[in-house]
This record gives sequence, structure tokens and C-alpha cells, in this order.
Amino acid sequence: MKTKNIFAKLFFTGIFILNLHQPRYFSTIYAYSTSYFFSKNDLSNLSALESNNFLDSIIILSCKDTVINSLEDNCSQALVTLSMNAETDCSLSNQLNWTYALDLNNDGTINHIGNSSLIQQNMAYGTHQVTWIAQNSCGNSETCVQKITVKDGQKPKLVCLDIVGDLVPGRCTLEIFASDFVFINRTMDNCPGPYTYSFDSTGLSTFRIFTIANYGENPITVYMRDVQNNISNCKTSITLQQRCIPGDYSYHSIQGHIKGINGQTKNGMSVFLEQIFKPTAIKFLSGKTDTNGIYTTDSLLNFDVDYKLYPKYNQEIRNGINILDIISLQKHLLGTRTITDPYLLFAADIDNSGSYTTTDLFDLKMALLGLIDSFPSNQSFRFVRNTNLGNSPLGSLGNYTFSEFNPLDFSSSYNFTMVKIGDLNQSFTLKEPSIEEINYPTRLLTLSEKQVELGEEFVFKIGNTQDLIGMQGTLEFDPKKAEYLKVQSQTHLDNINTKSKENGQIGFITDEQTPEIGFVFKAIQKQNLAETFIFSNAQLPSLSVDKQLNLNKVQLAFAQENKKFEFDFDIYPNPMNEILNINCNYPSNESGSLVLYSMDGRFVLDKEIQFTFGFNHFTINLSDLQVEGLLILELKTGQYVQQKKIFKTISK
Repeated sequence: MKTKNIFAKLFFTGIFILNLHQPRYFSTIYAYSTSYFFSKNDLSNLSALESNNFLDSIIILSCKDTVINSLEDNCSQALVTLSMNAETDCSLSNQLNWTYALDLNNDGTINHIGNSSLIQQNMAYGTHQVTWIAQNSCGNSETCVQKITVKDGQKPKLVCLDIVGDLVPGRCTLEIFASDFVFINRTMDNCPGPYTYSFDSTGLSTFRIFTIANYGENPITVYMRDVQNNISNCKTSITLQQRCIPGDYSYHSIQGHIKGINGQTKNGMSVFLEQIFKPTAIKFLSGKTDTNGIYTTDSLLNFDVDYKLYPKYNQEIRNGINILDIISLQKHLLGTRTITDPYLLFAADIDNSGSYTTTDLFDLKMALLGLIDSFPSNQSFRFVRNTNLGNSPLGSLGNYTFSEFNPLDFSSSYNFTMVKIGDLNQSFTLKEPSIEEINYPTRLLTLSEKQVELGEEFVFKIGNTQDLIGMQGTLEFDPKKAEYLKVQSQTHLDNINTKSKENGQIGFITDEQTPEIGFVFKAIQKQNLAETFIFSNAQLPSLSVDKQLNLNKVQLAFAQENKKFEFDFDIYPNPMNEILNINCNYPSNESGSLVLYSMDGRFVLDKEIQFTFGFNHFTINLSDLQVEGLLILELKTGQYVQQKKIFKTISK
């Protein structure tokens, strides 16, 4: 249909949208005015209608920030599916060209670029950002930025206990915490704590006080909240027995301190005091340490009951544990370097059996590799009671037991020594930085470089060298280049953790009993080993121990096999905005320079860098460099010069 005269009136109170039947003139018009009449011939005179922003428009739908509640068990990442759609006047929506740029961890670095309106990607817990761009066949485009927050959405599994108790004589009250009803050994969550327990869903009511009015059975609902605010609850009860007589009684508190063998203290560590009434009722009191390790329990009643006093801390299983502890326990089992210190012998009894066997060694390896979160038959930390000088420190482990008839001297201090199980030199630290982050010297583990072809199966071997007797670390590889198949020998399964193999990470331990481990891979593309494999601290810190029992950081390097070294480097991302990453191998330790210059030969940046033998990684921040477009990147040393092109953009 041909339209000869078209008139429209635009009102101040709204937006007028006019769709014409002749797309060759325009598709959609958006305009604001007070009151104005115009004809089709006047359209070219309206500056408000001349902009392409009002022609062939694209509207991206549902581009909003979103939260992904993961129900996966791994407590680290989730497979996230994202999709976007749009409407356009120029072409069909399913004919739009889509581009996305994924910034994992929302740190300004683009990790993935694709041409699709659909993304399926493993994302770690935290916040990420996607930039979507839709373009229609008329050449117009629309951009939106979407933030994605991935978090744990799995509720804890809470199991509760029924409690039978007595009111405290004299005042005839009982203060009890929601956590007292929790069956710790059967309560679990996919993510580590801390957790909060309360009698209400808001988490504010953490304790209740019962009186004579509460004799009999009292229904209780206990709520458990994890760090991501996932909540579970369970129904239970407390039954109070009618045998409290109000009167005048004397109340006291127990005091003492808790310190590690190495002098470490921890704020907020719990100390429990059980009042054991005859015949079987038990009342729990507690206290917490301050920054100096000093504690004071709740007030207890001075009357005819038995008492049991003990600290408890079953967290930080890997604190202080490293490959040196594995080697020390192996030497003790073999009798080549016997442990004699009674505290360290206590720490070496991993399975709490009173003896030392390969079971202790197995549990210690599982803890170091991160395959278990707690020792099957032991606590992470144990406590030895301190008695008067001259007595054996291990004479009565873990608790004080006493009775009012002894008599009990309430002015005495009840002190404990804290022992980290599995840490055979008690190097644990309860304050930052972790013992594993100490600035140990660095040494290279040099392997022979090798080129593998597409589809080729090859063995990547890690082993102790002539002066090394043990290593731990994370073998990290590019899963786009190599697929992990298996460990070469099944006897080495106790020395590896392959839970994160799909992400290109394998935790490993070599020791005196397993000095070498071979990993079988399949090449997904033609490659050199140095392009694919590094040592990292992703699963556990990469450390080595030598024959003198010295710990060192260890890095992976590659040496060429009987051929001239050819210097080359990889850069990513490209195009880039602010951060540029450079990977390369180099045959020696040498100073060099990084030079950027424009295509017409103008110098943009000249920066000195230091190469080391083996694998090198450089991260260059170019955010202050206000240039854009095609640039030449040159790496230059006294031996080699290599150039590559990069494309730089500037943030708007």
C-alpha cells in the first residue's frame, strides 16, 4: 500500500511510535515534542529523527543482574547456563548476530569471547560479568552488561538431639544454647562453616532460659544457617526433671589458658565443662578463650556432682601439614629417624589408636591432598592437660575430671597444651599468613621438553631428583590441549587428588615410598609440554623437601632436547583492554625489554622485564596507556627478538 500523506501529532505527555509500511523510508520513529504536525516530506527536516538510534532499533530483553543458587556439592563452582534474546524492527529476532564477552570474577579481564546468545560455563562462587552485543541486518547494534552472582544454594542437613536435664540448684534456671541440641557427627553441609544455630529463623535467638515453669517436655525448633544464608531446621525437645529446690548456693567459675607447643593462642576457642549429676543427668557449661588463650567458664554450682573439663577444636585439618610431615612419619615408621618428643608422638598418632602404623600415614596423605575434611578417628587439634612440674605431659590426655569431694580448689588454673594432629614439627599457625605462604627459597624441577601430536597418548612424569626426597603441589594443565586419562600405576592412587581434573588440576605427593608418579594424557592438539603444564598452588602449595629436610618452593621448567632453542611467546587476551598476559619459555636467566609501538613506528611503551630459566609468565597493566588500535609488541633480549601484533581498546 502506498501512503501519500502521513500526519502525526506528538504530545508532551507521552512517546509517539509510528510504524510505516515502507521500510525503505524508516522502520520505527521515537520522538518527543510539545505539539507538532508534520508530513512525510517533513521527516528529513526533523533532526530528532535523523539519528540512526531511532531507526531499526534493537531492544535486548531481560538483561538484568541475576543470582544463581547452586545445588552442586563441590562448594566451589557451578555449571551456569545463560541466554539472552532481543526484539528488532529490521530483521527477525532469530537472525540477530550475537557476541558476548565473559569476565570471570569481574576483575576486568575478559576470559571468554563467543558468538552466541547462549553461554554454558563453569563459574566459581562469586560475581562475574557478561557483556552482550546484538546486531541486526541493518547494521545497528545494542549492548548490555549483566552481572551474575553464583552462590551456594544447598541447605544444610541438620540432625537434632533430645535432651533430658535439670535446672541449676539454687536459682532453678537452665540456660541452654541452640547448638547444644545439634548432633554434630550427623549434621553436615556441602560447604565448610562457620554455621549459626538459633531457636528462630532470623538467627537472633541463640539461647533460652528455662525455669520451674518449664518442668516436663518442652518442644524445640532449632535452625541452622550457613554462610550463604541457607537455612534448615529440625524438631526436638528438652525434658526438665522436677528436682530443683530454690535456695542459697555458692557459684564459681573455672579459669585457665590454652597454648600450642609453639606458643600459639587462638581467640574464641571453646572450652566445655560438664556437670554430671547423679545418676545420669548432664549439664553443659562453656567458656571461650581470648586473644591470649585465657578462658573463664560459666559459673558452676559448688555441690555434690562430678565434673569434666575439656577444650575442643576440630577445624583447619591442613593447618601446618605439608610434605615434610609425610617424610617425618615415614622415617619414624621405618626407624631411620625416630620421633621422641611426647607431644610430637601424640601428633603422629593420626588415627588415635595409641600406636603408629601405615594407617596413620594414609590418613595424613588424605588430609594433605584435601581428600578428607576431618580425620576419621581423631580431632584436628587435641589438648593435653598441664599438671604440676615433673609430671608426664601426656599423663591424662584431653580433660580434667574431678569431684567436689576431692575437694575442688576453685582458685586453681586449669591449663592445656594444644597439639595439631599430623603436624609433626608443630609449625601450624592460627594467625595469618599461613605457614604454607612463608617465603621459602624457590628451586626448579627441570623436565625434558617434548612435542606431542594431535591424538597422541603420552606420559608426564614427576619424580624426586638426586637431592629431593619429597614434593607436593598442583600439576596444572590446559584442558583444551590435553585430556587426563589415568595414573600410570594404580599403586600411586593414594598420592594424587584428581577431583579437579576437568578444570586442569591434579594434586600430587611424591615421597620416599613413591618417588615418581606418571600421569597418562592424550593430546587434544599439537603442542609442546611447556605450553601446557605448570606447577601451581591451586589445590595445595607446590613445595619440595631435600635430604637435609629443608622446605623450598618448587617450579616446573623445561629443557630442550638436542635442538636449537626457538624463542616464542603467547599473549592473551587479544583484543585486550587493560591487562595483557604473556607466557613463554626461556633458556636462561636474563634481563630483557618489552616494547610497544604503533604501526607507523612511534614508541608507546618501553619496559624492562626479567626472564628466568624455564617457564615465564608476565602480567602487564596497560590501563594508563591511552592509545588504541593495532600495536606491535616486541620482546627483546641479548639473544632473541620476537614480535607479535595486539589490538588494544580503551574503556569508555
